[in-house]
Amino acid sequence: MKALSRSAACALGVRALLVLPASPLFPLPASGFQADDKSFSLAVPPAWQLDPAPPRVAQPDSVLFRVVGSAAAGGRFEATVEPSPKKQLGELGSLDAVAQRYLALQPQPAALLGATTVPRPNMFGLQMYELRFSTGRPAQQRLVRLALTQSRLYQLVVSLPAEPTPELAAEAEALVASFEAYPLNIGCLRGSNAGAVLPGVCY
Repeated sequence: MKALSRSAACALGVRALLVLPASPLFPLPASGFQADDKSFSLAVPPAWQLDPAPPRVAQPDSVLFRVVGSAAAGGRFEATVEPSPKKQLGELGSLDAVAQRYLALQPQPAALLGATTVPRPNMFGLQMYELRFSTGRPAQQRLVRLALTQSRLYQLVVSLPAEPTPELAAEAEALVASFEAYPLNIGCLRGSNAGAVLPGVCY
């Protein structure tokens, strides 16, 4: 048998990688979303669809941003930025206190499955709380991440069926892990809170 040249072997390897089936071990690349003021971002799995509604909400007194997406397999997420009377995450209370308040807001009967503090992803990113619930009527799993700075509450809520497929569960975990939020410089903060679209860097 004639030996393949190095270049031919590499080409065959590339073609083989291109036709690998999607699986939790070889996930397809996600599609990134970033707010126009660069205050938060997330990576949307390829099997999930973003709602076409504009992410900026014309209700700056109650909601600044809302990004919604869903998966045919039953997943749904909503990322929001809302004005808050509190200025920093610590002002919401301890992790346990926040978890109990959020537990009371879930469709009942509900159970708290876990609560953790997520460290800052880098020198600019915000620390977050991560909460996990099982809820009833309808039975669901719910994952929540939240951060608070500059009187802005950043929140991601991902809802899954009570028994999601392994693929859907892996996609949801990746989505939650990708959610990041950042403080803004004072000029961008004022403009964004007033509803202005802000191209460029605002850190």
